[in-house]
Amino acid sequence: MKILLAIKKDSSNTKLNKENNKVETVEDLINPIKENLNVVYDFFDYDIEKNHIIESELISRISFFEPDIFFFDLSQISENLLILIRNRFKNLKICAIAHECFGHYHEYLDKEKYIDNMILHELNPRYWLNSTEKKIFHPQIVFNKSSYYYRNKYPNKIYDFYYSGSISKSRNIVNKLKLKLESKLKGNFLIMGGRYKNIQTVNEHENKLLKSKISLNFVYPKTDNNIDRYQNYFEEKTSWSGKIQSIITAKCLMLSEKANEIDYFFEDGVNYFSFENSNDIFDKISYFLKNENERREICDQNYKKFQELFSDKNFYKICSNILEGKKNIYPLKKFENFNNHYKNKLRYKIIYQLALLKNKLRKIKKKYFKFLIKN
Repeated sequence: MKILLAIKKDSSNTKLNKENNKVETVEDLINPIKENLNVVYDFFDYDIEKNHIIESELISRISFFEPDIFFFDLSQISENLLILIRNRFKNLKICAIAHECFGHYHEYLDKEKYIDNMILHELNPRYWLNSTEKKIFHPQIVFNKSSYYYRNKYPNKIYDFYYSGSISKSRNIVNKLKLKLESKLKGNFLIMGGRYKNIQTVNEHENKLLKSKISLNFVYPKTDNNIDRYQNYFEEKTSWSGKIQSIITAKCLMLSEKANEIDYFFEDGVNYFSFENSNDIFDKISYFLKNENERREICDQNYKKFQELFSDKNFYKICSNILEGKKNIYPLKKFENFNNHYKNKLRYKIIYQLALLKNKLRKIKKKYFKFLIKN
């Protein structure tokens, strides 16, 4: 099996890797692939800012190397180049790496018809349930991300609880939790805003997770209006996000909203712990800070399970299935809904209809302003 990978070489988190004595380059990230006796591997540094004739050089590399499978970052390669590769190399299996599912969703959708498979590291049924045969969920195989998957040493934990992320009206339990922790528990608790507000970098966030005993995960998009929150519930706008594997592979205990995507792989009350409100979160933090051995055992088991689920062996299985045209492991599938609590009550049904009406009015308002501007 011959694999060609084309991504930007400097897109790996080199600084973070050095700080944690882990891998330092993209090539090191995929050492397990290169070490497999049945795999011949080549890497192409796809950085268009450094090389303005890079498209012709990539075509030449494919012609010379003659790979069986071509992996690439879907957000970096243009649609025209993708069409050219598709037309010139009829037998080549073209596999996209979709590492920013939400930010590039429409771009990914436009290019999907030119590829054979797409590997996702985030999972949202609202976006990804169509064309499931092409889409494979395998969060570990995102080649230009820093790797926590080869760590054996237990990280030094200095934070009892850490959360970083967007805080809105739908997540006001975070502010309530912060007050409870600071007033009722003695410990080192760190709650801060998300990295997108330039409060901290990705590297800084990942390092804090590494040093934390417990962290918090939200599966629904943030909203600044309580009505919109119920629309999230009714339309199942949940997601397996990149934060989940960061928490698990940092050997940090995860408290999370309950989600179909998480329960596809992990068990609530065993691998992670769902919550209802800030009091529930506070009680669980208090319990696990008092029961350190239990917490560590859960975190170690989660880490091992993640390794087993998304191991190199499974990746080779995926590659073999791609070449043979078989169905892949971990295909996306229709999830059963967990939100019957909301759907079966008249009060919430009315709120949901109000949310839909509100969004329709927003769209009408936008169209009206666009009409005024044009005229």
